[in-house]
This record gives sequence, structure tokens and C-alpha cells, in this order.
Amino acid sequence: MNKEEELFYLKFLKQAVDPADHVTLAFIEQMVPALMEQYAVTSAKGGEHSRDENLDEATKRKFEEKQDQSMLSHQLNGIFPTMRLLNLVEAEGLVSEPYTEVERRVYILAYLMHDVDKIVHSHGVETGDRNAIEHAKDVIAEQLRLCNVEVFFPDFAAFLEDIAYLVVNTQQKWGTHLHTYGWRFQLKERRVLALRRLCT
Repeated sequence: MNKEEELFYLKFLKQAVDPADHVTLAFIEQMVPALMEQYAVTSAKGGEHSRDENLDEATKRKFEEKQDQSMLSHQLNGIFPTMRLLNLVEAEGLVSEPYTEVERRVYILAYLMHDVDKIVHSHGVETGDRNAIEHAKDVIAEQLRLCNVEVFFPDFAAFLEDIAYLVVNTQQKWGTHLHTYGWRFQLKERRVLALRRLCT
């Protein structure tokens, strides 16, 4: 994508967002250009995963049956509708406690990384013990730093545990680690669990 196409795309995205949604607008301005550079040609749903030698045959077949989609499209297709719905339900007074700017940033970063295993070509993200959680946080932080995260959310490192928990719990069944024992959240646990509902 050349610079003119990139600018057009960013302008298009910004026009589709509520002007009062400062978090999503900041995400578009501060992270989407880097995401385009990192993930525009990375497969999310099919394609190259059907040829991944680290996957079993059944998993390869599942990927082969799917139409491919870029990781960037997959990420944005999840984030934008959720943020729009979040703004609508809050405007209608349908949530008891509105989401803070920090919580919105944590959600966006977690959703961005929910397929980090595909990005780094590993099989799942292990979080069964403290060492595994720390390793998962390192992998996630490395990918987020490639995407200009420190401009979008300078304090993101303080929330990596919350982000990692949400990353491994965006699925309803496969690869989840739903219990919160052993996790050291920065946000209140009830808010992390509320964010998890946004991620699934």
C-alpha cells in the first residue's frame, strides 16, 4: 500500500468512528499505520496456516476450508464493531458502569493480540503457571511494541497481565484459561471479566 492509499484508508476509518470516541480515533492515528505495515500480508483465517508443519492434519484441513483474510482485516473487523456497540449501549444507559479510557485501551490491545500464536507461528499461548504467563506477556509485549503501542498507551506494560489474560480467553472453548487464580491483574477482576465478555 502506498502512502496515498494509506492516508485514504486512515481517513475512511476515522470517518466511520464517532468523533467523541477519542480512544478509537487515537488507535487509528497511532497504531493502525504500524499494524498495516506488520500484518497486512499475514494470514489470519486460512491460506498459509494450511501448510504449517507444526499443526496436525485436522487443524490444517480446517484452515484449508476457510477463505483467507489478512490479520489486519481480522483484527479491525473485531475491534470496530465492538467499540461502536460499546458506545451505543453506554449512550443508551444499558451498562451499569461505563468503560474507562484505560479499559478501552486494554480491550483494544487484547483483541489485537488474540491471534498472537498465529502471528508468531506457535501452537497456542500457554498460561498454566507463572513462568508461562510471564513468557506470554513477553511475546505479546514484543508484538505490541512493533505496532507503536507506547504512543497509544504509554502505560501498557503495567496492564500486560490483564491483556494476556484477555488474549488467551477470547475463544469460547479452545485454549481458554478462564480461572483467575494465579493472575495478577492491574484492573479490578470484575472489570477484567467484563472486558472478557467484549472479547468473545
